[in-house]
Amino acid sequence: MSSTYGGMLEGYPCKPVNDMKVRSLQRQAERAFPSTPVHAVPPSREYPDQAAGAFGPVEVLPSVACIGTFRSTAVAPELDPVLHRSALGLGRPTHRTRPGPRSLWITCLE
Repeated sequence: MSSTYGGMLEGYPCKPVNDMKVRSLQRQAERAFPSTPVHAVPPSREYPDQAAGAFGPVEVLPSVACIGTFRSTAVAPELDPVLHRSALGLGRPTHRTRPGPRSLWITCLE
């Protein structure tokens, strides 16, 4: 888990910057889990009422980025653990129930 804009020293969040950020997170997940297919959940993008800069309008991604993978073996002893296994990747929430940071998830699925 990391801050989406952590380390951004200058400029402002806009489409070109955000597209690079999402691609970078996907590459990071692919390096972290080289034998697992990676699926990126498209993040929500907000457009606050601010003046556009040189690279276009202000576009804000969720404030937190996460990369994760979840795996399970057979859940019952009579099941073959080789045939009955699964992996689950969780994506970002589609809405918030209370104010607070949202998450951008890059998920890894088997």
